[in-house]
Amino acid sequence: MKAYLPYVYMFDFIPPKRVRSVYGYGAGTVEVDVPEISLSETGLAASLEYVVDRPQQKIVVLPAEYRTWNGSLLSRVGDECVPTFKASWLPTAPDGRSRMPSAKPLYGFVMGEGELVEQRLFGHERVVIHRDPPKGNIIWSHEDRDREIVKRLAGDLVSVDGELWRKTRYAALCLDMRHREGRPLWSHFAQEPFGYLPFARNTVDQRQVTQVRKLFDVSQADRLVHHAGSLGVDRNFRSLVVHDHDALAFDGEREFIKDSMDFTVLTTENSVGEMSASAIVAWSAVRSAVERVSKTDEDFTDGEIEAFRLLATEYTGEKSDLVRESLGWCEDYLNDKWGRYGSRRDATPGVPKAGM
Repeated sequence: MKAYLPYVYMFDFIPPKRVRSVYGYGAGTVEVDVPEISLSETGLAASLEYVVDRPQQKIVVLPAEYRTWNGSLLSRVGDECVPTFKASWLPTAPDGRSRMPSAKPLYGFVMGEGELVEQRLFGHERVVIHRDPPKGNIIWSHEDRDREIVKRLAGDLVSVDGELWRKTRYAALCLDMRHREGRPLWSHFAQEPFGYLPFARNTVDQRQVTQVRKLFDVSQADRLVHHAGSLGVDRNFRSLVVHDHDALAFDGEREFIKDSMDFTVLTTENSVGEMSASAIVAWSAVRSAVERVSKTDEDFTDGEIEAFRLLATEYTGEKSDLVRESLGWCEDYLNDKWGRYGSRRDATPGVPKAGM
């Protein structure tokens, strides 16, 4: 089906007969072909009800489903107020209005301008939105950036019986380390789309920052209780049913270790010449491992993990504390009896271990 995804962007321009620049908003639409399938063609991987406790408001229970399709996970497109997003809410023509008066902003596409997009979909624009370039000199514009974001996100969409679903790389259990009003740590499900993900480690600058959270495998309900604690589970999950454990299995451990290795390689690059010969070899091995795992679905080898340990131990530069802390976080995975890496430590010494 043809879908038109609206977006609103900001720009700065100097109107005619003016000296100072002013901010303005522009609007556009991305046309995309969304595949159409039926729920009968997909298998339900998991269903859950997640409890959101909002301050000054009543508790909101959000139902969610994860279904498998062509080897990928599907999750409903929505936000905390709208658990589903109907395809009929989208405009039927470029720069047109929605067919439904109850149109909602599309979660994941609206970014920081959700209210403006919703106003545009409703057709009730309370602010001036330029559909064509304004008269005057444009200083800068975010149009290209925001249009590209929407294009990348559009490739993740699937129309399932008239509702928009999103392909995800995995459904992961995320342990939130923030304390909320003295409450214990709590857990929630996080979804990573195949296309654009805000705050992803897409640039060198972002990759040189240590990870801020860990992602855990949810293919076993025991891991949920193990990492979040029974109180956290009872508080945030009213129900959780895993229908297909294999479909929910993901490489959260490998992704986290890969990011830690990548951070270490970039951090130690300028100090390689001051290290021992064995550390230099380890640096090259870790760099090659990151490149290989980023491009394939292969697992890290035991030798690559040991090279990571050696490199982190040998490095004594300015950020050595961060490198060791990053390695320490990975050790939690490497010692996790349910993890794909920790479970391999019982193999007979000296015997090569099969990749998983």
